[in-house]
Amino acid sequence: MVGANLSGRGRRPRRYFYEHYACGSERNYTNYCNSELEKMYEQQSIEPDQAKRKKLVWEIDRRLTEDGARPIIFNYRLGTCHYPQCTG
Repeated sequence: MVGANLSGRGRRPRRYFYEHYACGSERNYTNYCNSELEKMYEQQSIEPDQAKRKKLVWEIDRRLTEDGARPIIFNYRLGTCHYPQCTG
């Protein structure tokens, strides 16, 4: 049996990580608990350097996948375009 989480990530990884992978969270359906990673959730949230923050998020993602907390059962590809010159 597989339960899919289709809530998406949005722009705030900290909220997503805490909601789905924090010890005791209501939506942590796998009951995954890793206090070391919870410290990393907080660390990436307050990191002012965006490049460092991105590395932390990718490291958290890698560990969640390796620990089996977030098994990858499919990978859909879609195009998303961002133009830095367009704002608002």
